[in-house]
Amino acid sequence: MASFESVSPDLATSGPLYEVSVGPSREMISALTPHGAVLRAPFRVTALVDTGAYTTVLNPEAIAHLNLRPVGVAPIVTPSTTAPVICQRYHINLYFSEEVVVENIFAIAAPMGGVPYACLIGRDVLRRATFLYDGVADRYTLTLK
Repeated sequence: MASFESVSPDLATSGPLYEVSVGPSREMISALTPHGAVLRAPFRVTALVDTGAYTTVLNPEAIAHLNLRPVGVAPIVTPSTTAPVICQRYHINLYFSEEVVVENIFAIAAPMGGVPYACLIGRDVLRRATFLYDGVADRYTLTLK
C-alpha cells in the first residue's frame, strides 16, 4: 500500500489535487510501437479527485500531447448536460510515483475549460483505494492498495 497525503490552505475551494503523470498503457505501447506508432512518455498533470466521476477523465490537450489513439467510445452525463454525450476512450496508466502506477485505465477525453487541472481521478481508480477527506483540517489522503 502507498499513501499520498496532502494539505491545502483552502481545501473547500481548491479541492483534493494531486500531481500525477499520465501515459499510454503497456498494452498500447506493446500493440502500437511495432507498427511504427510514436507514443510519448508519461507527463505530469494536475488531477482532481472526483468521487462523482464514474471514470478517469483527461482533457483533450493531454490526450493530444500523448499522441494516443482512441480504443472506443463511452456515453457520459455531466451536470451541464441533459442527454448523454459520446466521448472517446483511451487506454492509459496513471502514475502517482515511479513505484505506484494504476495500470490499464479506460479514461475518457472531455473538455475541462477554466479549471486548474487536466485530469479527474474517478471511481475507477478510487475503487482500488481508500480516500480520506478531512475538511476541518484541510487534509486529504489517498491510499492505493
